[in-house]
Amino acid sequence: MKEPELMNKFLSLAEKINQKQIFVLISDDSNDYGINDAILKFLINKKKLTGIYVSLDKDYATLQKKFKDLRVKTSGIHFIEGVTKKKLDHDNCTFLSSSSLTEISIALTTAINAGDFEFLFFDSFDSLENSEYICEEKFIHYLINKAREFEIRGIVISFPRDQENKKLIAELYKFCDGTIDMTGLNMDR
Repeated sequence: MKEPELMNKFLSLAEKINQKQIFVLISDDSNDYGINDAILKFLINKKKLTGIYVSLDKDYATLQKKFKDLRVKTSGIHFIEGVTKKKLDHDNCTFLSSSSLTEISIALTTAINAGDFEFLFFDSFDSLENSEYICEEKFIHYLINKAREFEIRGIVISFPRDQENKKLIAELYKFCDGTIDMTGLNMDR
C-alpha cells in the first residue's frame, strides 16, 4: 500500500473521532501486524487519544507483548479481554468469564463510567458468543447509543468485508455516521 493513501485514511479516521462521529472500520486484516495495529498506533501514539480496547480472541499478556513490540503506549488504554476467563490483578484490564453480549455490555458500561475515553476499538467482533445476526445488530446499536450517551468520540469495529458480514455491515450504515473502508490495503512493515 502506498504511504499517502494510508495517511489519508488515518487522517480521515482521526477527523471522524475529533468530530465525535460513530463509524465502522471495514478491513481485511487477517494478520497480527496489519491495518488494525497501524490504526491503533496512529490513534494512541500520534493523536494521543485514550480508549477502550475489546479483544475476545487474544489474551491480555499477548496484547501487552504485541503493543510493546509495536511501541504502542498502553497507559491510556483500558482492555476488556475475553480469553483468560479468570480475574487477574491488572488495573487497566477487565477480564470476562465469557464473551456473552451481556457480560461485554456490563464491562463496557463499567469502563466507560470509570474513565474519560475517546474511542472504543473492537478487534474481534466475529468472536462473539451467541453470534447470531439479530443479537449482533442489537449489540452494535447498544454500543453506538452508549457511546453517544457518554460522548465517546468514536467507535472502531473492525470487520472483514466478506459474505458473512455483508448484511451486518449494511445494517451498520443505519446506526453509524459513516464507515472507513480499508479493504484491499496491504500493510508493509
